[in-house]
Amino acid sequence: MDAALHHHKVVSMDSEFPGFLRKTPRLSDELSAFADMKFNVDNMKLSNWESGIDFEELRINGIDQLFFSNMFTHVLSRHRDLKWLTFHGLYDLAYMVKLVTKKPLPVSVGFH
Repeated sequence: MDAALHHHKVVSMDSEFPGFLRKTPRLSDELSAFADMKFNVDNMKLSNWESGIDFEELRINGIDQLFFSNMFTHVLSRHRDLKWLTFHGLYDLAYMVKLVTKKPLPVSVGFH
């Protein structure tokens, strides 16, 4: 991934998750939308057994989550000029933040 990002500056991602525990009304303000997203991401797993994932295949040939998180963090620190392409990316990026930081999402929108 590190080598590819020297020549390709666009990262595309799409995650699959089972749904929502708390739905955000369509015209909600930013703080309410963030609070609902935080609640959902902090209380749900990105993947679960109902998603059709072959966990045995991942156990044998997959990448360890901690290893991926550490490597991904390292790569991101070296490539700060990336463009991100997502499909309804709010949740995609929130789950990525949770994976990389190994913590629940921050309590407020304006974190660094």
